[in-house]
Amino acid sequence: ILLAWALKSALSNILLAWALKSGSFQSPALLIELDPASGQLCMPGAMSASLIEHIDVIDGPVYDRPLSFFYGHTAMDENGALLRRALDSLGESVDALFASQPALAYNGFIADTPAVTLEKGYDFVKHAVRALGVDVILVIGAERLHADLQRLCAAGAFARADESEGGKQPRAISCVHLPKSGGVVPLSAEHFRRNETQRIRRYFYGPSSELNPFTTVLDMEQYTLCRVGASFKIPDSVLPIGAVSTLDPLDVERVSLARTLMHSVLAVSQASSLSAVAASPVFGFVHVSKVDTERNLLTVLAPSPGQLPGRFLVLGSIKWLET
Repeated sequence: ILLAWALKSALSNILLAWALKSGSFQSPALLIELDPASGQLCMPGAMSASLIEHIDVIDGPVYDRPLSFFYGHTAMDENGALLRRALDSLGESVDALFASQPALAYNGFIADTPAVTLEKGYDFVKHAVRALGVDVILVIGAERLHADLQRLCAAGAFARADESEGGKQPRAISCVHLPKSGGVVPLSAEHFRRNETQRIRRYFYGPSSELNPFTTVLDMEQYTLCRVGASFKIPDSVLPIGAVSTLDPLDVERVSLARTLMHSVLAVSQASSLSAVAASPVFGFVHVSKVDTERNLLTVLAPSPGQLPGRFLVLGSIKWLET
């Protein structure tokens, strides 16, 4: 099930609770978070998937060790190619999980997308339907969005490559429209900023500040600091009239140690080489609290003590000022 438009997180929690309480449903349930601004399962700026066995009334889904791919931004239009690449990698991981555990494949999943319209983010939703093999789409409100998705479903526009081979019949996709409650009001930008801060703090300290993160000093001779598509977004004003940038949005670039890294959130990639960073999941995240450029040292806040499990630290645009 893929949820589109508004109120998606609330509905996903309701559907998860119903599924887990259903006698015919084999626990656990798989929740996929595709909204990089949410951070419900992991960290803002990431897309994640996790098995859910229980939902807390206050804290929401109770999860453990989610699989996360770092996008590095909360805005969907920051690097669309990287966002789709992370989605493809997440979809491949879900396919592998279902192939190894038929019971989970029978249960399926619930995917929570960013808030999109026909004008903004629509291509991402269409890509998600194909990449994840979705067979039910729930659209809350947004009649035009529902009508266009329904048309595409009827035309078989979301057939996957493996369904097109050997003359297989494409899977049937149902697109269901749900009315939006009349009492719903749009959330402000201040709400999203506050939510981002709370989610980052929760990652390191827990929902009730029950965790104690560790301060670790990293010798940057042993690590590689990088970011994906750093030079991709060049202002149109510096390009010739009518020209477009030919830079690769998935190019991984090394980053020098600098004071501008202060308060940044870095992802610890599982990649074994620099070129594999964009398509690799992450071990977790650290927060930069001090930069020593003279001695090439980086002081970070980490969930566990000791050296980090990966040597590639990925920088995005996520920052957090600890208070």
